[in-house]
Amino acid sequence: MYKLDVDLHKIAIEKAFNLHDKKDLSIDCVLEGRMCTLFADCLISPAVFLIQNGPFHILAGDSSHTNAEKLFAMIPDGATILPSPIEWMRKLANQANIRLQAYERYSLDHENISITQLSSIIGSASAQFEIKRVDASLVDEVAQNLQFKYHLQNFNSTTDFLNQGLGYVALRHNVIIGMASSALVSSRGYEINIMVLPEFRDQSLGKLLAAYLVKAMLKRNKIPHWDAGNKVSLNIAQQLGYDFKERYSAYKVEAL
Repeated sequence: MYKLDVDLHKIAIEKAFNLHDKKDLSIDCVLEGRMCTLFADCLISPAVFLIQNGPFHILAGDSSHTNAEKLFAMIPDGATILPSPIEWMRKLANQANIRLQAYERYSLDHENISITQLSSIIGSASAQFEIKRVDASLVDEVAQNLQFKYHLQNFNSTTDFLNQGLGYVALRHNVIIGMASSALVSSRGYEINIMVLPEFRDQSLGKLLAAYLVKAMLKRNKIPHWDAGNKVSLNIAQQLGYDFKERYSAYKVEAL
């Protein structure tokens, strides 16, 4: 499989992903030639495609093509398959060396979020946590932090994150204990990613970080796209003003 130059194959790529049920901004980013990684079976006339965004994968193209098996070999144990055409999912499910485990994710709508409500959440928060925007003085610390460096995984460098990304960290005694950031950046908006260390959860810290992040995104006139991977994430989003749209199934890949 090869990394594909989007500009050289834009028509074929648009056709391959045209009917996908987009649940995050991965496809938008790929079509804009920014972020994520797009693999294909051929550099001349590609027929099968795989988007890789951290642990998340999306399949596209001709699932009956002889090179489809090469695509499956690119998917690691523990990967998540986001909604892909049914023929691809059936073929993947029939592979002898893996098992697919379905789990629920939740689509949300941002249209009714109020900056006033976000400001109220920020204003009423406990002073026990220090919240800072990730700037040049903090980004290297994030990059070197084993728990939080994955927030930068889709950016080419720390400078790239500072130029186009957005993030806030929570500090306790000058140690990062939580972070909310733009996992993906497209022309339309940002994909939200939040993580709080286990010992600081259930203290509304994720909600507070998210309020800072979403408010900043809205002030930039960008969509704060939130695709919830569990009910805790869904609950936080709804407290911020997101509306529940629908639940859908994603699939964990387990090697046998």
